[in-house]
Amino acid sequence: MTKIIDRTLSQLKDCENLEKGMLQEMCSLLVQVGVDYIELSIPIACKLEELPKEGHYLLEIENKADLVKYPGFEGYVYKGKYIEGLPDEVIHEVEVQDIEAIETLERELGERKVRLTGLGQLMYEEYMEKMKKVIKSYGKHLDFCPTDSHYCATALGVEWLMNGGRSLSVSFNGIGGYAKLEEILMSIKVIMHKKSNMDLRVMPRISVLYEKLTQSHINYNKAVVGKNIFNVEAGVQISNNKKNELGYEPYDPTEVGKVRRLVIGKHSGSSAIKLKLQEKGVKVTEDVVNRLVQDVKVISMNKGRSLTDREFLHLVKEVTCHEA
Repeated sequence: MTKIIDRTLSQLKDCENLEKGMLQEMCSLLVQVGVDYIELSIPIACKLEELPKEGHYLLEIENKADLVKYPGFEGYVYKGKYIEGLPDEVIHEVEVQDIEAIETLERELGERKVRLTGLGQLMYEEYMEKMKKVIKSYGKHLDFCPTDSHYCATALGVEWLMNGGRSLSVSFNGIGGYAKLEEILMSIKVIMHKKSNMDLRVMPRISVLYEKLTQSHINYNKAVVGKNIFNVEAGVQISNNKKNELGYEPYDPTEVGKVRRLVIGKHSGSSAIKLKLQEKGVKVTEDVVNRLVQDVKVISMNKGRSLTDREFLHLVKEVTCHEA
């Protein structure tokens, strides 16, 4: 069974300005989207005051005394070096840079749950054989949390799950430098066809809440959650979307709570212009359409982006008046 641990809330650094209601809502959305365990830091757990009833929760601890001080969690994550006397159910987080170093952990593993972090460079090696060996030997009790030092954490996470890894730790938008939750979940759905409990339609709500919590903005072209990823400039993609949509979209926009939107830019031909005019309820002559195709290309190339609807309608008005 595939287990996804989300570390997003444990990576929030400035807890002073975080509202309890927003944290509770994020927990609820993470459960809805298909996360199996939500990992919290002690400051975030204190901010929540009590754990939401829905979901399963892990707590990052700094010492053994925290086990008694913060009861009620289904599991704990300990990053320290001294594990003597630590209950077996506590996940011991170990950072490794070389996969060979895992073999030195064999005596420690036993029945203990261990999280391996790091290994960002693994994709540059003969990783497949090594990864399969680790999964076969220790996979039952091993959680993998690849870091993005070499910009391939998400790819490594997908490979881990596809080769039999049971547990993977991630974070939304890769906060903290980990594999990206949204891309991992979509890979599980589209490539692996697993985890039927996922409702990815709440992704836009998670994105909005994430931006509020982190005071940052998600790139408009970010995979899965970017605001512009389903914008298309070519009319043929809109008019024939049911026939050829898999040629340019690996999944339907509605699966992640989005819609396909026609925008006008340098790639827009007469069919796209006509569709946008029809969408806005504007009727013009064929000569105006041809002029618009030329002007749109020049303007959008100068701006380095597609036109907003307001800019396009303003251009339509100018061209129509000129033609008249």
